[in-house]
Amino acid sequence: MKVLLINKDLSLGGGTTIINNLERNLSKFGTYIDVAIFENNIELTSINKSRIIVLSKQKRIAKTLRPLYFLVFFIKLLFIVPKYDLIFTFERYPSYFNVILTRIFSKKSIIYVINPLLTSLKNIYKNGVLLKFHVWLHKVVFSLTDLVVVFEKSAKKEFINYWSVKEKKIIIIPPFVDFKKIKILSKNKLNQKKVNIFLKNKIIVNVGRLHSQKNQVSLIRAFYLVRKKFKKTILLIIGTGKEKNTLEKLIKKLSLKDCTFIIENEPNPFKYLLHSDVFVLSSGFEGFGIVLLEALYFGLPIVSTDCSYGLRHIIAPQLSTKYQISDKYINDYGTIVLNKNQQAIKLMANSINYYLNRKTNNNIKTKRKRRALKFSKEKILPIWVRAIDSLFV
Repeated sequence: MKVLLINKDLSLGGGTTIINNLERNLSKFGTYIDVAIFENNIELTSINKSRIIVLSKQKRIAKTLRPLYFLVFFIKLLFIVPKYDLIFTFERYPSYFNVILTRIFSKKSIIYVINPLLTSLKNIYKNGVLLKFHVWLHKVVFSLTDLVVVFEKSAKKEFINYWSVKEKKIIIIPPFVDFKKIKILSKNKLNQKKVNIFLKNKIIVNVGRLHSQKNQVSLIRAFYLVRKKFKKTILLIIGTGKEKNTLEKLIKKLSLKDCTFIIENEPNPFKYLLHSDVFVLSSGFEGFGIVLLEALYFGLPIVSTDCSYGLRHIIAPQLSTKYQISDKYINDYGTIVLNKNQQAIKLMANSINYYLNRKTNNNIKTKRKRRALKFSKEKILPIWVRAIDSLFV
């Protein structure tokens, strides 16, 4: 079976990780994936170049020019799509292409929703008219697709109740992680200078795009408070993005240059996670945080702002997404703090201090690792195989 996965690009992030995992592993079951990308932005991929179809030479397309480029992409895809049995996209505008093209050529379609969609749309479209239009457009898109894949139960309920998708067209499949590969990569050696830094300090780590959504500004401000109590601490922010200059200015302003490091274009964050002490997620909102599973695999306690959805599904599965956290919620996997600006900064700092001041016993580390392994390739991949096969029965 041949699948065409259409995406904006292959930049660093959870979406690209999912694409890499699906392309590499589904081929073992006779499902072969080619990837068509709108922008020539390839930062992290294990996919053979022969399987990547680049629709534009532009690395980034300005929003004002997108309508013109979309017409060009559509024409190109008219010649590409007939070669495939199934078209796969994530939500938002790649999915618009998906439903139109699959209806034209009578192909099967899958849309994978990995972010809290309504929250994302509200964050993007501040204009009420535009928001209503895109909500309506998404309802049309979901009504036309063959299968909507979400990552957990509360997301499924939202699609039934708000997006009016029939339950039989929705399946829950969380992203999976190849932990065997991660274990091997984590053993790659750090250079001696970094080894010395790790030996002399406690390490706080954040992995994610340098983007306002990830809110590393609040993390840096929280770290400033942490340093008042724990001088021998280092903050590592591993990621690439347009917020780098903003973050560097804040680091300089708070006199944290000697203890805060931004590591860009790092394809292997696992060698850092292996030697870290606390993982922090500071996002304003999130979908399914694959990086949380990676942190848990290494036994790290997680301190996170309350992003509901994927976060709770991973580290607080017993909590309903409607449950309101008044201050913070603590269990063996980590601490979720109230996601409200200045209050979040103080709560984040206090929670980091809590873990820096305590040595985690091995039983708790093992429990965290077991939680991560529930999302292993071996457990999740067969669900994908059955879901794809069911479309062609």
